[in-house]
Formats: sequence, C-alpha cells, structure tokens
Amino acid sequence: MDEITLNFGNKAKNTTRDETVAELEKVQGKNKHIINLLKATVDYTNGIIQNTLYPIVSSSTIRDIIKDMSRNYREYKEKIHLKMHSSYRGHNRRALCDILKNLTFKSNNLSHQPIIEALQLIQEYSDSGNVFCH
Repeated sequence: MDEITLNFGNKAKNTTRDETVAELEKVQGKNKHIINLLKATVDYTNGIIQNTLYPIVSSSTIRDIIKDMSRNYREYKEKIHLKMHSSYRGHNRRALCDILKNLTFKSNNLSHQPIIEALQLIQEYSDSGNVFCH
C-alpha cells in the first residue's frame, strides 16, 4: 500500500514539475528579463523604488535573488546544452547523416554559401565510412 501511495506521489511531483517547466517556458527569456528588471531596481534606487519596493524587499535580498537567478539560468542553459550534445552524440548524429543523404541544398545567396559548403562536407564525410556519422 505504501508503494502505491509513493507512486502516486512521484507521478504528482513529475506532473507538477512538467507543468511548471511548461509555464516557465511560455515567455521566451523570462528569467533574463526579470534579472534585468531586478538589476534596474538596484541601480536606480531613488523615488518610487526606494519608497515602494524597498520596504517590501530589501536591496540586499534583491541582490541575492539576482545572483541566484543568474546562476540558475546559466545552469539551466548548460544542462540543455549537455542534453543536446549527448543526444547528438548518440542517435541524432546518425539520423542527421541519413537525413542529409536525402536532401539537396541550393542557394543563390552568397551569405548562405558557407553553410551549403559545410553541409556538402558533412555529406562527403558520411559517405566515406569514417566514424564521423556512425
């Protein structure tokens, strides 16, 4: 019975976590904007900020929040990067090579030529049988 209750609790936690993450991602760059707003309250303290905001939250608390949010934002971005890298390192790299074999890229725009050439190079390496795409 305890195990069933524990499973319900874990499912509820996971669902709540997923919903929270979905909410956080609704506004692109929300944390960055919040950090910038908080920095502005610390940098420009005169007037309404000093009279209205600081009685509720002290400037030192705001500075602590800025540090914490900045660190969390960097850690979040690093985790995403690591997850993407490990995913590419495994299955996605092989899938990308298979997809590229079936596509042809062309562009008359000179600014796109370096990308077109890079894609052609990737296709050549994938055809060579080296470990690049396998």
